Amino acid sequence: MSNIATKIAKIFGLNAINIDDYPPTSPDSTGFSAEGGYPENYITTDFPTIQQFNRLFFELFSVGYAHYQNFVYKWSATHSSNLGGYKSTSDASAVVLGDDGQTLYVNTVNNNTTNPNSGGAGWKAIASSVGYASSVASNGYIKFPTFLGGLIVQWGSSTFAIAAGEGAGGNYNQTLPLEFPNNFFIANATYKKTGIVSGSVGCYCSIVDNNTLNLTVDPSLVAETSPATVYWLAIGN
Repeated sequence: MSNIATKIAKIFGLNAINIDDYPPTSPDSTGFSAEGGYPENYITTDFPTIQQFNRLFFELFSVGYAHYQNFVYKWSATHSSNLGGYKSTSDASAVVLGDDGQTLYVNTVNNNTTNPNSGGAGWKAIASSVGYASSVASNGYIKFPTFLGGLIVQWGSSTFAIAAGEGAGGNYNQTLPLEFPNNFFIANATYKKTGIVSGSVGCYCSIVDNNTLNLTVDPSLVAETSPATVYWLAIGN
């Protein structure tokens, strides 16, 4: 027999629960309570009811079901109070789901009662899909999630007409796949060689606004095939 616990697909007794206060916070008529369990002489005097067993198995199976479904619960003030604060030890730490349903926080302080959703101390965001977006295309972008600063990296290529010869060339205003909502930090451009006969080709770019990049090809004594293709990279947030 394998010593690996079986994944629980269904909760035992899900439709058989009819005890509202379970486990009872104080001893019931039989002496049973949440902290004390069943009295030592309980079985010899009165067997637990089927309903009690159903609820007991339901509670046990619910824990296993949640674990094997890989559930992560949201932070709860009530649960935090019941626990005396979320735990963190050298062997394990509590992980909770943020109110946004997309951010995971790991606890770094034992008995932590602060709320990670409001910047509570002792919590560290370890993963989030908030703010993430991407378009993996020839002209595309990756927008990193907010817990990584919301950095946006964009790339693409532009093809436009140029004229050969010193002082000639051409330029083109490229609209970015995604407008930077805050800052356009830096851009770079690389020229793709085609039919150079002599001389050199200068290629550079300039930032027009948060949604536009100006690309310039400046050939010097060059018989270069038109149109020109320029590959570019832009970074902002």
